[in-house]
Amino acid sequence: MKFTGFIKEYDNNIPGTAVSELLSAGFTADDKSKIVDYLKNGKPFVGIMEMQHDLFDNEVIGPCEYRTDGVYVWPGYYQFYVNKYSDCYIDEEFARHFSSNSEVDINLSESDLKAIEQEFMLYWCGKLK
Repeated sequence: MKFTGFIKEYDNNIPGTAVSELLSAGFTADDKSKIVDYLKNGKPFVGIMEMQHDLFDNEVIGPCEYRTDGVYVWPGYYQFYVNKYSDCYIDEEFARHFSSNSEVDINLSESDLKAIEQEFMLYWCGKLK
């Protein structure tokens, strides 16, 4: 399981970064709209009854949810930040993964999603680092 786009202010048990670092200088992709589409098309595997808000201007992002393509896991708010902020950091390894998989439909079975959820929840609860 690989993580991308996690912000410590939302998810302090998942490997991530502070929001100020996410929106500072770093690698950014050329075609963010395709990455946003890819992030939106990830398969949701867990959601939490909590509304999330932009940490800069308090705009409503939406419900707390997590998505996957079977390799990477990302929070629902990541697509919001990538779409809204032109300087949003995109990990180079994830960008390469996206580039080689962007035309492939994300097709995961219920048992695949359940296994991803179970492993993710161990990180989310702080039982794995």
